[in-house]
Amino acid sequence: MKYFSALIVVGFILTSCAHQKPQDPVPFINNATGLDLSGIDINTRPQDDIYQFANGAWKEKTSIPDHQSSIGVLTSLRDVRDIRVVLFLDEFSRQTNKTKGSDEQILGDLFYSLTRDSLIEGRGIQPIHSLLQEIDDVKNKAQLEHAIANLITSNVRIPFAFDVRPDFNDSSQHILSFFQSGLGMPTREYYLSSDQEFARIRVEYKIYLEKILSAANFADAIERAQNAYKIERLLAAGQWPNVDRRDPVKITNTYRPENLKHLTDKLNWAIYLQALGAEKETNINISETGFFVALGNILEEQSVEAWKDYLRVRVLAAYARYLEDEFRTIYNDFYEGVVRGAKKNPTRLQRAVFIINTIMGDAVGKIYVERFFPPSSKKKMETLVANVKAAFKDRLQNNTWLSNPTKDLAIVKLDSLLTEIGYPTEWIDYSKLKIDKASPLQNVKNIYSFYFGQKLKKLGTLAKRNAWNFGPHIVNAQFLPYQNAMFYPAGFLEPPYFNALADDAVNYAGIGVIIGHEIGHAFDDQGRQFGPEGTLEDWWRDEDIKNFKKQTKALVDLFNQYSPIEGMTINGNLTLGENIGDLVGVQVAYDAYIKSLNGKPAPVIDGFTGPQRFFIGYAQSVRSKSRAEAIRQWLVSDPHSPDEFRVIGIVPHIPAFYGAFNIKEGDGMYLPPEDRVSIW
Repeated sequence: MKYFSALIVVGFILTSCAHQKPQDPVPFINNATGLDLSGIDINTRPQDDIYQFANGAWKEKTSIPDHQSSIGVLTSLRDVRDIRVVLFLDEFSRQTNKTKGSDEQILGDLFYSLTRDSLIEGRGIQPIHSLLQEIDDVKNKAQLEHAIANLITSNVRIPFAFDVRPDFNDSSQHILSFFQSGLGMPTREYYLSSDQEFARIRVEYKIYLEKILSAANFADAIERAQNAYKIERLLAAGQWPNVDRRDPVKITNTYRPENLKHLTDKLNWAIYLQALGAEKETNINISETGFFVALGNILEEQSVEAWKDYLRVRVLAAYARYLEDEFRTIYNDFYEGVVRGAKKNPTRLQRAVFIINTIMGDAVGKIYVERFFPPSSKKKMETLVANVKAAFKDRLQNNTWLSNPTKDLAIVKLDSLLTEIGYPTEWIDYSKLKIDKASPLQNVKNIYSFYFGQKLKKLGTLAKRNAWNFGPHIVNAQFLPYQNAMFYPAGFLEPPYFNALADDAVNYAGIGVIIGHEIGHAFDDQGRQFGPEGTLEDWWRDEDIKNFKKQTKALVDLFNQYSPIEGMTINGNLTLGENIGDLVGVQVAYDAYIKSLNGKPAPVIDGFTGPQRFFIGYAQSVRSKSRAEAIRQWLVSDPHSPDEFRVIGIVPHIPAFYGAFNIKEGDGMYLPPEDRVSIW
């Protein structure tokens, strides 16, 4: 069926429905079958290409909206979510009797401030003048490090970032962790790759730097842009590849503050710890040690003026979306257009909704849950989780390559796996957050400062395994290995993933696979290194690790062969954890579906058997179309394989798939038995 971008419609909704209660938008698939029958390509045999069969007609008639870089199930769910959110944000912004400090007042006034041109246009860089002035005043390296430290609380992407999270060595405790950051382009590959397209983007990025510096009235913008780019290029060369960052052992490096100088004495660690109010912390984690050594050298070797130009660019990039239209256009032309391939920039309304969804998660999510997530959905989801979890337990118990001691511990971990559905049990209290409907950028600064304080408050407190790190309206699901916990937010529990009206085959193919996928993460190449309470520990026997790596290598080698766009292939090591999650998810969800039939034959609906509907439903649940630029970014930054390959690279390993469609040797989807991978 045809997809409509929600926020194209929102402007009309807000104008025409200002004096009446609007109807809740209907999700794009909401029928008893749960399948989009009109999306099926009847000219393709499922035996040859199940993804094309399930989605070919949809791909043919679906266009990517100009302001987007992709379209598919996830973007459509976000569109539905955004219509709902923008309607209650607009409602709150119009209310005149809001209680100060209430979520309604904070969200309504924030939305008002971010969507009124009169509050933003004509002010130039005045809203960020103080941040730029502090950089201007820097005269030497000591002052430079103070300036960098002072930007930590301003959400400016300085060369490193920090977080407060459970300590991998003791998951009951919080630890302050530093990790690499500081680039203006998405990943290090954009600076270092010899690929011609990345080279073209580098040229465009330098033009973007010149434009944004010129817009801010900096003289010698070309020279300043070159200075900033040089610093970023050096930082990129010092950064760890994303594959290395997936190894929890490599990124667990604990130092006492006084010993950080042994890592590098070219950084004034005391300044940064003081800026964070963390001078008294006994343990600090440095995720990518090699990067911080490189950073110290770059700080020492490059001129103060070059570093100042770098920081100016970082401040302008951090706040361009909140400044007048000239800055917003320069920013979006590069990041949305050049990097991601969009043909049109997002409107101020679209950008405002995105920002509020991102930075006000609990406030938005609490209202979203109250209005759109009925208790019946949570109850249904609890049953599905229990069924899929039981199916995975059966697989563990019947596993033939895992030793009994390791198998017993794996079952203990599975039994300890925590599940959070819909929303958190504790909400962030925003009542002290100051939001003024006439001060858009100051509002954003106040929010960043608020979250900065929220993070640091966790230091010295016990970590909670059920703690959420995103809002419940977010369209995503998550497993956190250091909490041994899964999270399924309300925003994700919508058709086609979760459809109370659809038959079980499609529900298990949608949300059932997602549940199995997240369970699989507890036992993938990362998750298997964490114990039942989320602490990093070595609980596998050597022969089990050897067997695990033998099977996962086959999956790595397979995905390394796939080329979604010319000149680039999937990185099988980067995507290994997600590919394991997909493989486990499909396997155990299918098991759970068959078990749910209680020995009875599945009904034939729309001419498809239950097993056929399951695999078609799975293929439709991950369908998407993306621009080449977006896929390029995906391949170097996202641990998920592109959606088509999450189907064609996974289902040929599932024995039931062959029976469902009578697949034989010579068919396009056929994989010889000796090449099939079955880890769990």
